[in-house]
This record gives sequence, C-alpha cells and structure tokens, in this order.
Amino acid sequence: MTGCSLLGDDKKEVPFKNPVYANVFFEKTHKNGAPVHGIVAINYDNPKEFKLLASGKSAYNNLRLSPDGEKLIYTDKYETGLGSVPQHGLFNTRTGKKELLFQIFEGEKVELVGHESIDVVWNMDSEGFYFTNPAQSFSALQSVFYYNLKTRKVEIIKGSPPFAIYPHDIISSDTLIVFSNEFETLEFYLMGIDGKYIYKINNSFISGINEDGITKRGVFDLAWNDSLSLIAAGYINGDKFDGYKIIVTDLEGKVFNEFGNGSYLNSNPMWTKDGNLIFTERRNLYNNQINSELKKIDLETGEITPFFSRREYPQITGIGTSDQ
Repeated sequence: MTGCSLLGDDKKEVPFKNPVYANVFFEKTHKNGAPVHGIVAINYDNPKEFKLLASGKSAYNNLRLSPDGEKLIYTDKYETGLGSVPQHGLFNTRTGKKELLFQIFEGEKVELVGHESIDVVWNMDSEGFYFTNPAQSFSALQSVFYYNLKTRKVEIIKGSPPFAIYPHDIISSDTLIVFSNEFETLEFYLMGIDGKYIYKINNSFISGINEDGITKRGVFDLAWNDSLSLIAAGYINGDKFDGYKIIVTDLEGKVFNEFGNGSYLNSNPMWTKDGNLIFTERRNLYNNQINSELKKIDLETGEITPFFSRREYPQITGIGTSDQ
C-alpha cells in the first residue's frame, strides 16, 4: 500500500513486517478548530510505502508502542476538550480497534488522564505502563504511577509532592530511568519499581541547568537502548545554539555525540530495530503541527537523511511523535 492509495483501503491490518508508527496532522480541521490527527504505519525498509490506520475525532499525541508491537498508547485531548488534560487511549495494531482508557477507583470508572508532553513507559511484558499525572496549575508536581491493563487499576509508584518526579524509560523489568528535582537539582536517576532511588546517573551531559526559571541546558524525550547501553535524547544548550539537537550518550557520560545544527526543534528520538535513530524535526518553533517531518540518523556515519514527510503525502501538514 503506497501513498497514492493511502485513504482508499478500510482494512486496518498493518501491511509491513517492520513498521514505524507516527502521528500525523492533516490540512482539514476538526470541529474544535484544530487539525485532524491520524496514525500512519510506515514501512521502515521502504518509507515510500505507508498506510493510514486511524483518523477522525481523536488526537493521537505521544504515541508509544508496546514491546510486543500490538498496542499503541496515545493521549487524546480532543476527547476531553481543548484546554483540558488529555485522556489516554489504546490502539491495537493487530485489530485496528481503539478505546479510551479508564481506571477503576473505589468501584467506579474514572478517565485515565495523562500528561500531554511526557510519554508513557511500557513495562517489558506489555501488560501495563508507567506514566505521570498532568502538570497541576501553577506548580510542577509530578508523580510516578503504574497502570495495569488487565485489572484497569492504578498503582502509585512514587508520590512526589512537592517535587516533580516522572518516568522516562525502563532498563530492566524492575528498574526505571526517572527525572527528579527532589534534591534541588535537575537530575536523572535509576529507580526501582518500588519507588526507591537506586542511584543518580552521574552524567554531566544530561544534568539540567536552570537560571531564573529558564532551562539553559537539559535533555528531554529520553530513550534507552538496552542492547547498546546508550541513551538518546533531545538536547537544549542555550549558550551554544538556539534550537534543539539530538544527542547520544551512555549512563556514565563516556560517550557523547551531537546530531543536527541546533537550528530547529529536534525531538522524540526513537531507536530503530537496527540500532539507528528516527526523530522529529520541527522547523516552526511556535506551531508543532506544521513544517515537521521524520528524519533518520545513521549512527555509524552520523548522516541525517529524510525519512517521512509531506513530500510522500502532501495532505499532511506535519508529524508528531513516532515509535517502532
């Protein structure tokens, strides 16, 4: 299935053995006045082949694929209303079915809400995920929670007031990488799923620097590659460049490589199955739904090449997050 017939097939099965899933934005407008969203499956081995899996009234932000490749978690603020906190949704890549997620709290069904700019972290058996609560007004309070897909219940892993502590990735079945400002610094830690800190990650490249409430240097969208023991992340360094780069480093800071020229908002690095990276490049810093595309980094050569954009499908205006 290629781009020219993207909308002409209602079958939802993923047609590729090696798909990349991405959130795309369309030129047409939702009834709320915002762009229509869609989920696209792209053939990693031939990005000119792709297929629209879902589109319509939902927003599909913060896509995160389960380790078994069958479940995509997203956040949907169209369902809750613009200006409201988003609700988590689940899209099944095998059946094409989607549902909004709820938790069972005191015998009642309650919407499972999340953070619109912080992704969930799947556990390794694809039975649930770690997430954080939406940022509360006039505060930076974040806690670490776990949602069990079978029981539909939420467990508090680390209650954090008055601090911000939230998960970024998982490096073993019982160990998370988390961000925390609990000790008056902007640092990353390894944390057990019991909520106890294991140790601070002593890597000066990912330690945050904040001056007068402005982040001068820091990382975001952190992604761990277990087989390579490397971290990829978006990177800010206001003293050296105006935009955002992609970096690759390790836990100890013995490895540090930068990619991009720092002119654009480069974000959401995602490890591919062959050990390279795909990231989102946004050329409009004020509107993340236009002039954005996916690019690929060959880590062996350092070369950055286009992967998917409106060049392949002109009806989209931009691309959000992706995962494989």
